[in-house]
Order: sequence, then C-alpha cells, then structure tokens
Amino acid sequence: MAGNPHVLHLAIASDGNPNYLLGLTVCMVSAIRRLDPSWRAAVHILDLKIPDADYAVCEAAIHAERPGAEVVRHRIDADSLEGMPRWRGSLAALNRLLLPTLLPDVDWVLYVDCDVFFTDDPSGVFDLLDGAAWVIGHEEEKSVWTEKNVHMWLDAHGYAYSRQELVNSGFLLMNLAAFRREGLSRRCFDFLARHADAPLCDQSAINVVCRGHIKLLPDRWGIIGARIPTPLAVPRGAVHFAGTAPWVSLRDRRYPDAAAGRAWLRTVWSIPNLPERWVAGLPRMLAFDLRKWWPRLLWWMLPACLVAPPWLPRRHRDKRLWRRRATPLPLDFQ
Repeated sequence: MAGNPHVLHLAIASDGNPNYLLGLTVCMVSAIRRLDPSWRAAVHILDLKIPDADYAVCEAAIHAERPGAEVVRHRIDADSLEGMPRWRGSLAALNRLLLPTLLPDVDWVLYVDCDVFFTDDPSGVFDLLDGAAWVIGHEEEKSVWTEKNVHMWLDAHGYAYSRQELVNSGFLLMNLAAFRREGLSRRCFDFLARHADAPLCDQSAINVVCRGHIKLLPDRWGIIGARIPTPLAVPRGAVHFAGTAPWVSLRDRRYPDAAAGRAWLRTVWSIPNLPERWVAGLPRMLAFDLRKWWPRLLWWMLPACLVAPPWLPRRHRDKRLWRRRATPLPLDFQ
C-alpha cells in the first residue's frame, strides 16, 4: 500500500439487488467491527446502479461502527461493461478488474464478495503480502463441479494453468501496482471478450492471466463455507459462503446448524435501521433442528435414564435416584 502501511483498503461490489446490499453491509460491518483500532479503514464500494437510499444505509452502518472510516463510492458505468459475460445475471463481479484504474495511488487492496463474513481482524491478511505475487487468494474448492466445469473447459481451450494455484476471486488480495504495470485488467477483459462462455466469468480470466504469479492464502482467510471441518466451528479469519449465501440458505433452513451462519445472522440483527425488504424472510432465531441434534440429546440423557429409567413408576424412580445419595446414620445417633 502506498503511503501509510496501516490503511486497510477494502473493496466490494454490488448492484441494486437487496440481497447483495444486505451481504455488503454485513461484510463491511464485520470487518470494521474487528479491525485493529490502530489501522485506518478505507472502504471502496463499487456501485453498479445502487439506489441512493440503499447506499445511505450501507454508509451509515459502517460509520456507526467506526465514525472515522473513509467510505468511497465508485460509480460504475454499466455501458462500459456492455458485451461482457455476466455472473448470475449481474456485471458487478467484473468491477474488481477496474480497481487498478479506480485506485491509482493504492498498491494493494483486499477485494471481497458480498457473501464474505469476517470473524477476525482483517488487517492480519496484509501480513501475508508478497511483492512477487500479482494476486493472493484462497484456493478454489476442489470438487466434481470444478473438475467438470472449470478444469475441463480450460483444458479444452488449451490454456495453461496450475491446479495447485487455482484461486477463488471472491476473496482476493490484488497487487494493483502489478496490475497497472503488466496491463492485467486489459488482458483479462480481452480473455472475456474472446470467451463469453468462460466458467466463473472473470475468475477464470484472472487464473489464466496471472498464472505463475499466484499465491495461496492459509485456510483461515476466505475459507469456503462448505470446507469448514464441522458445522459447529467458526474459523478465525474470514468465511466465504460461496454457494451457500446466508440470505438464501437461512430462509429455506438448508444451513441452520452452521455456527458461521448463526454468527452472520446475529450480525444482521445487531445493525440498526436495516430496510425491511432486505431482511424479509430471515429468521429472528435459527430453528432447533432435531434431525441433527437428537443423537446428542439421547447421549446426554443416557446417564439419567440409567439411574432413574423414565418407564418406572414415579415412586420407584424417586427411590432409585436418591438411594445412593442417602448417608447412613451412625449407630449411636440419638
């Protein structure tokens, strides 16, 4: 980062979709809430037709956490991206490729998707900077879908890439100085202009263009929600709910037992004055899922059942339960 090394440049993009605006707000609040007080926060919101009233809600939530935080609104001209492939119907994901131009005086920026949730101080990511890397990100999930839709597509089109260095672009430290020096954004847009059917849109372009200059982050930074070892664990760092966005999964109860999802939901209800249409359908409390918890309940109840089985009449249960606790009186008791 140019200038003061204790400035956290954090970038995030969204269009006017209420779900993504809610995710954007929760992501930024979770980051600012845990940021080391000695660091200055500079939040860059890449705005693709966000309504002014909704943007004001996002900005107010960030300033409520840290009044001195710098919030910069970068309005993106959608016409400049016309003809580029869309990710799930939106051009917002392409905005990260504009950061080298939008931030001409910044060397490093942390770009995050709206479904990222910070559980630890985000300044810790900047301890992992490497000037030789063009991008530093979390490894893309190794799955059957990735093999069939990403690896096979790249192989079929003859592109060289490293399966061991395939990064997920939703949590990405970007070396903006290298992007400007090497013309990486232009090369990525050229790739997308040639391949409108590229899987995962600009993520494939970044992995192809930056091959050989990619560094992977430890699991704790940007770990994909499906890779959390146990649903009851909340990794210390940042969680990327790729494919299991909380505003979707919490509505249909597909993700009710994940501690990370519960932490995300608690953050939602800790933010004042969120528009009702943003949070409509989100549960106030996560349902107690007996399908997942009943084995544990039985295990906890087993000792009590062995001492006083519930099928015995009450008078016999009372006798069995207290018989061992009774202390015999001494023979000379008067």
